[in-house]
Amino acid sequence: MKNNEHKIQVECVKLFRYKYAALHYRLFAIPNGGQRNKTVAAKMKSEGVLRGVWDLFLAVPRNGKHGLFIEIKYGYNKLTEHQEIFKSHLQSDYAFGVAYSVEEFLQLVNDYLTTKSK
Repeated sequence: MKNNEHKIQVECVKLFRYKYAALHYRLFAIPNGGQRNKTVAAKMKSEGVLRGVWDLFLAVPRNGKHGLFIEIKYGYNKLTEHQEIFKSHLQSDYAFGVAYSVEEFLQLVNDYLTTKSK
């Protein structure tokens, strides 16, 4: 499953960088998941890694939000409890979206970027 999420995310980032070349440095991955040995995991935790942080962040303010967090999922996967908690703490200031495909990702980003400020 994780490998499929990885493949979707790789394609999403590649297409984003092509379609939105001027925003190249505004979208980045947050390497929060994955298998790590105990030493590396402890080091990363002490450096500030948090459970539940979403996969990608688009650092573009829109419509009163400071940016967009994006979680890539595959199949029937849902947000984890920690991802829901993370979202609940930041949703007043940031936008959030889940994408199950490259098409959903591109639609999510396009909708966010074309939202007019009130």
